[in-house]
Amino acid sequence: MKIILAVEDDKGRSSLFVGDDGMVYTLAEVIALTKSGQVSGLQAATRNGVSYLRASRQRVGIPALQDVSISTKSVFFITGNTTSVFSHTQFRPFWDFYQDQLVKEAAQGKLIVSADGQPFDTRDHIETVLLSYKAYLYSAAQQFRIDPYLLAAICIDETIRLAPFEEIAQKIKSTFIPSSNVSVGIAQVKLQTAKDLIRQGYYNPDPLDEKLDKTHVAKTSLAYIYQYVTDDKHNVYFAAAKIRSLIDEWKLAVGIDIPPTIIATLYHLDHKPPRTNPETNVRGEQIVTEFYPLAKEILDSS
Repeated sequence: MKIILAVEDDKGRSSLFVGDDGMVYTLAEVIALTKSGQVSGLQAATRNGVSYLRASRQRVGIPALQDVSISTKSVFFITGNTTSVFSHTQFRPFWDFYQDQLVKEAAQGKLIVSADGQPFDTRDHIETVLLSYKAYLYSAAQQFRIDPYLLAAICIDETIRLAPFEEIAQKIKSTFIPSSNVSVGIAQVKLQTAKDLIRQGYYNPDPLDEKLDKTHVAKTSLAYIYQYVTDDKHNVYFAAAKIRSLIDEWKLAVGIDIPPTIIATLYHLDHKPPRTNPETNVRGEQIVTEFYPLAKEILDSS
C-alpha cells in the first residue's frame, strides 16, 4: 500500500492518512502497518520512546509524506474552494485515485454527478446522505418558511463537493478544535455565520446555554460554537436560518424578493450588500437547474 494523502494537525504533524486502497488510517494504524511491511515508501522509527514515520530509502516513484500533505484546516475549506483540489500538487495522487474510483463506479452503471466541470460524486451517495437528513430538511424549512427543495439542493451541492473528503472530515470532527472560520456539516455552515444568526435571533440551538444568549454570543469562541454547528440537526437549521436571513435582508434593504438562483448564489459567498440588480453565478445556477429537481425527486420518492 502507498500513502496518497496525509492530513496534518494544527502542529504540523501528520495524523490521518489515505492509502491507495481508499481507506483512511490514523497515525498509529499506519505505523503498525509500516512495521509489518504493508506500507511502501515509509519506515517506522522510535525516538525517546515515541514512534514516528520517516521516508524509506527504497521509495523510488513514491512521493514523500510532505509532498502529499494538506492541513486539517484545508479540509474544512474544501467545498468553498474546490479549485484547490486541482491546482495544489499535494492533492494530485489522491485526486487521481478518486477519479479512477468514479470511473469504475460509472462502469458499474452508477450515475456520476459533477461540480465545476469535474466528476465529484455518485447519485447513490447523494441520495443516501440526503435521505438521512430528510426529517430535518422538512422541519427546518417549515420553521423558517423557506422552500425545502431549495434547502435540500444547497445541501446536495455541498455534499458533492465534500464527497471525496467525507470520511476524512468525519474522523477529524471529534478531535478538531477550530480557531478560524471553517465550514462544517452537510450544509457547510461557517462558524461565524452561525454566531451571527444566533446574535440576530434567527436560530439558537440551545436557549438554556448562557454562552449562546444574544447578548453574550459575540464573545463566545468559535471552538465552542463548533460543537453545535457539527450537530446534524443544528447544521440544517442554521442553513435554513441563513436562507431566511438572506430573504429578509434583501427585502428590507432593497425591497425585492430574491429568486432561488440568487439565494443559491449568495449562500456560499461572503456577505454581499443587497442591491437592486443581483447577479447569479455558475454554482448558483447549477443548484437551481440541476440539484433542485434532483432534491425533489429524492425527497418525494421515499
